[in-house]
Amino acid sequence: MIDCHVNFPTKIATVTVKEGGPTFETLAKIITDLGYPATIKKDGESKKKTHLWIYIQTFGAIFLALPLVIPMMGELFGQKWALPPLVQLILATLVQFGGGYTFYSSMFRGLKSFSANMDTLVALGTSAAYFYSLFAFFFQFSNHLYFETSTVLIALILLGRFFEHRATEKTRGGMKALLKMQSKEAMVKVNGEIKTLPIDQVQKGDKILVRPGDKIPVDGEIVSGKTHIDESMLSGESLPVRKNVGDRALAGTINGEGSLEIITTRLGKETSLGNIIRMVEEAQNSKAPIQRIADKISGIFVPIVLFIALVTFFVWGLIVGEWKEGLLSGIAVLVIACPCALGLAVPTVIMVACGVGARNGILIKDAAGLEKANKITAFIIDKTGTVTEGKLSVKKFQSEIDEEEFLNIAASLAIHSDHPVSKGIASLRTGREILDFKLYSGKGISGIYDGKKVFLGSLSFFEEEKLDLGKFRELTSKESEILTFIGVEKRCVGFFILSDQIKEDSKRSIKKLHDWGKKVYLISGDRKEVVEAVGREIGVDRFFAQVLPENKVDHVKKLKEEGEIVGMVGDGINDAPALAFSDVGFAVAEGTDVAMESATIGLMRSHLTNLLMALDLSKITVHKIRQNLFFALIYNCLGIPLAALGLLNPMIAGTAMALSSISVVANALSIRITENVTKK
Repeated sequence: MIDCHVNFPTKIATVTVKEGGPTFETLAKIITDLGYPATIKKDGESKKKTHLWIYIQTFGAIFLALPLVIPMMGELFGQKWALPPLVQLILATLVQFGGGYTFYSSMFRGLKSFSANMDTLVALGTSAAYFYSLFAFFFQFSNHLYFETSTVLIALILLGRFFEHRATEKTRGGMKALLKMQSKEAMVKVNGEIKTLPIDQVQKGDKILVRPGDKIPVDGEIVSGKTHIDESMLSGESLPVRKNVGDRALAGTINGEGSLEIITTRLGKETSLGNIIRMVEEAQNSKAPIQRIADKISGIFVPIVLFIALVTFFVWGLIVGEWKEGLLSGIAVLVIACPCALGLAVPTVIMVACGVGARNGILIKDAAGLEKANKITAFIIDKTGTVTEGKLSVKKFQSEIDEEEFLNIAASLAIHSDHPVSKGIASLRTGREILDFKLYSGKGISGIYDGKKVFLGSLSFFEEEKLDLGKFRELTSKESEILTFIGVEKRCVGFFILSDQIKEDSKRSIKKLHDWGKKVYLISGDRKEVVEAVGREIGVDRFFAQVLPENKVDHVKKLKEEGEIVGMVGDGINDAPALAFSDVGFAVAEGTDVAMESATIGLMRSHLTNLLMALDLSKITVHKIRQNLFFALIYNCLGIPLAALGLLNPMIAGTAMALSSISVVANALSIRITENVTKK
């Protein structure tokens, strides 16, 4: 489906065009022929304009507010610096109705539904300061102007929202990375001829040719050929999977060394990759909008402030008979209630926390997620690449011949193959050149070494070549990890056991999570024996093996239904839906772009200790946010009664408001002092 905006003289319509339907140009011509001067714009173009407006609005307000900041700070220290009143008026007006347009728009929408939020408080507070100063400028009834109050407040709040907008946009990058995995073309076999067609022209039942090294464009059944397929981006399995006639091939996976012919069974959104894309999209859209604590406070605070300001005005006027004093006192109430500190309370803490996190390898992309991370009760942790290294290495080997010769033979054979098993063995030492090299796809390797025929391969390879396993045969029923044999002439002379090594800090980190009262579950697409062995080693509460990508989401859903606040930790494309659907998703650095973008928090150091640091930072951040909200409101709670009684004029009220803002910013910056807590 394609969305586009059609700009008519009187309205904007949204037109949806199905795949294979008319192009934008054709649609424009049809609408024009109907008598409407239409301009067709792709949805992406309107998004670019939105991003541009946010940049202009934010940095334009900051640029215009800067000349007012120095005089404002000077007054706090007794220095009477001031711009000419007319200059102040011009700068403040541009910011008030340019940058502040967003707040007025939101306030009026809220009034329609009889609700008040943070924007209502910002609009009222800045308007009180601005219009009081405007009347004072024209009617000369006061020497004190408060244009800087409204201007600086709007600029600072817009800056906080700018960073929030950027974080939101980054989360959409995961969908782009997933979409890039989808093939745009396929080689279709028609009546004995090979035609390269756009993927949207391929039909179910078409025979697709896939060359070695190519990306598989569809889900289908293999009808010709043998190969190994790298399915790690979907299944999380660290090894390429052996495929024969009758086996399933999945879109987005990479074909290995053999040519394949595949009968198409699923296309587009129906494929496994398409299903993952859909789940990520649904999970991201299912998250409720962030409800700021400050907004909740504003919903109660706004009516109270308005009531107090009105009561102050009428009490002074009707009872005391001082209408001018009532006006000043009422304005002082609104000025001291102006939520500059309240607007800074959360954004400043989040910005400082993001900086501290970045220095410690923690990429925070969702402030709400950072706040929620401290509340997580259960973690689901992916095995491959998260708990383990994600690559095979030799765990053990044994030989009945000279060890040096044994390793030389193995390395000399292994360097001729890029199979993960061969890579693991080849990493032990430098091999020598061998003669008459032969590669048996997915099974093993043979060659001539010092005049002797040597072999490296699996059990099935040795059985096919009729090599005598001798005493090593008993290993085949005992060993749950990857077993590879070495043969010389007609007999087996030794073996290698390879495994995906557990990271050094995994066991210690999981113990720490248990100490904090968190439940820990291990999940993987790997075989049960492998996952169980890793799970026992690191001490998890439970493990889930041979889990398909779509089923990882099911495990997250089940825990959430049981009342758990779930954190998902993973690194692969297969983890992306679960990362997005969890309450807080953590993606480790060595993972895919999709995993990083689908997660709430990126762990740039690929160890679980980085997860512990993120949880520490979350705890500190939440504590600082609560402190800031207290500081932001205490000035209001103390100052509003004094302003209502006429004991504070608007100037003093503005100074108190500025002091509350300074205390909020200073408290946020103190996170840097406590940064060492995250490094424990």
